[in-house]
Amino acid sequence: MQNRSTFAPADAMLFTYDDPKLVSFWMKDTPIPLDIVFLDAAGVVSQIEHSASPQSLEPIETDRPILAVLEIPSGSASSWGIEIGSRMVFDQAHCVDP
Repeated sequence: MQNRSTFAPADAMLFTYDDPKLVSFWMKDTPIPLDIVFLDAAGVVSQIEHSASPQSLEPIETDRPILAVLEIPSGSASSWGIEIGSRMVFDQAHCVDP
């Protein structure tokens, strides 16, 4: 969500990988805080970075291989009941490629 100053409550960005791997994210050029949700190959939440600091160059690294990363507005993970161990399923029909 780099260079975006607003984020609608239902907006999200999903990053997917061909194979599970260790990844690292940062908040460079991201002016608003985000929740970053890391999913393993089974779609299970293995890690959550709540309210990642805007503009931070500090890497947010995974401690186990993941297959997808979901960026959502800060506070959404808690308010939507997303927690470690939650299983997430994405409906491709509702995904839009900007």
